[in-house]
Order: sequence, then structure tokens, then C-alpha cells
Amino acid sequence: MPAPIAFVIGGAIGGLGGLIYGKNKGEEEDRPAATNAYTAAYAAPPAPVETIDLTKAVNPNIEKDKEKVPTLMEYEKIEKMAQDGNVCICRCWRSAKFPFCDGTHLKYNKETGDNVAPFVIKKYVPQTLAPEQAMGA
Repeated sequence: MPAPIAFVIGGAIGGLGGLIYGKNKGEEEDRPAATNAYTAAYAAPPAPVETIDLTKAVNPNIEKDKEKVPTLMEYEKIEKMAQDGNVCICRCWRSAKFPFCDGTHLKYNKETGDNVAPFVIKKYVPQTLAPEQAMGA
């Protein structure tokens, strides 16, 4: 934690140093209450680390040993898959075929009231244009 500004100034200015660090040489009084509160705020132990509530996790069980779960796939592979039909990518994190959708989101939505659905890459169907449309007519 960076030093509070009063700590830096206190070391540089004689009288203020006594207010921050305790008594000035030869003084018997205690520090002012406001200074005690200030010092206590910076002397307090760090707050305990909160535990993670896994019941709120979006990803319940896929590669939980990793910090992040990126899914990398070459464009050509997706393009080839899309020639055979729609490619559905799971967004509920519950599919047994992850990263592809297996429809598990339907049960999940019913149980939770959520509305997740897959990311769908539609099959590419080239459209042929009539000659007059191709010419811009």
C-alpha cells in the first residue's frame, strides 16, 4: 500500500511527525483522537479475503482448473461445418458437447427462469441473382 500523504509530510515536518507517530520529544500528552483514528485506519490488518460462491458461477464445470477458458477454432473449420448446417455455439456453459450446443440450455432456462440460447452461425446458402439484378438494374 502506498504511504499516506500525511506519513510522508510527517517525516519531513518536525511537529507534525509527533502527531502521526506518537508524542513529540519531551511531551507527555497522548495523540489527538483524530490522529489516532487516522493511524488506526492505516495500522489495521487487511480485510479478510472473501470466499468465492461457486453457486453463482456461470461456468459450473468446464475446465475449472484453468484461469480462463478460451475456445479457439480456425475459421475454415467453422466454415466447413456451416456447409453441412447451422453451427450452434454454447453460451450456457452446460453443454456436454462444449463448445457446441446440445440443447442443455432449455432445461437450464426452465429451472432458473433465464433465457440463454446458443450463438448460431447459419448455414451459408449462396443466392443467385437474376442477370438484371447482377447488372444493377
